Amino acid sequence: MCGKLNGARIEVGLPSLVGRSRSKFATLTLIPIKTVGMGKKIIHFAFSPDPNIVAYCENGSTVEILNSQTEKSLVLQAENRQPRMRFSPDGSLVATGGYGNSAKVWNVADGALIHTLDMGGATGGLAVLFSPDGTTVAVGNRNSTTRLFDAKTGALLQELNKGSSHGLAFHPSGKTLAIGYVDGSLVLWDVSTGTVRHEVNTGAEEIYRVDWAPDGRLLASSGLNTEITIWNGDDLAPLQTLESPEWVIGLKFSPDGTRLITAGGGRQRGSPREVRIWGVAAF
Repeated sequence: MCGKLNGARIEVGLPSLVGRSRSKFATLTLIPIKTVGMGKKIIHFAFSPDPNIVAYCENGSTVEILNSQTEKSLVLQAENRQPRMRFSPDGSLVATGGYGNSAKVWNVADGALIHTLDMGGATGGLAVLFSPDGTTVAVGNRNSTTRLFDAKTGALLQELNKGSSHGLAFHPSGKTLAIGYVDGSLVLWDVSTGTVRHEVNTGAEEIYRVDWAPDGRLLASSGLNTEITIWNGDDLAPLQTLESPEWVIGLKFSPDGTRLITAGGGRQRGSPREVRIWGVAAF
């Protein structure tokens, strides 16, 4: 199944397996549930495990954490511009990245700064991610290496010896970290040792996003001037490629693993951009 975003409506096609061409489109109306950040130009956001809490930022250096139930908010002075954020699995912490040379970990309840995670002086776009058990924080750097930190102490655990990362995704077990790189490579890292398990050159100009299926058997990747690819999660053998526009910057499996949602289009302002929802075949 694939869908095309069109204002407040979404067109949905009905091929039943990943990789089939589009068929006749039906049109569904998207019904707004809740509006957050009315009148603001939000560029990054993250949902907490608590459905009432969301974090977002505009094109600045602050992050707002909003509780829609209490209508109270906290503002974090993240310092880095465009500070991407991710919540810990239990929702008690939020990590912030953005353009800088350190990431930060905050207490969600009161906004207190808990850790500053040093990236070794190399300034770049920082992407942050908690491991599934919440014990580790991974920080990728667009201009340098990825580092793994202890979420409780802030201590450096591993530095992964390859630079210029984009997307990060922990395997559901937490034992493997998948990373997509600026050079188009895709690497599986052993979290405990910091060594490479598998690496492939995808042929992409850049790999932007990676995501694991909930059971960890499949890994999906997308990027610049490349097809969306479904990989075997054990050895990175390619299983399926999907028709892709020039620029796919969003990619996520559904919680039950039966759908893959992608977002992208042309890079130039005003180019067509769309959301597609694909049915995932049983491999």
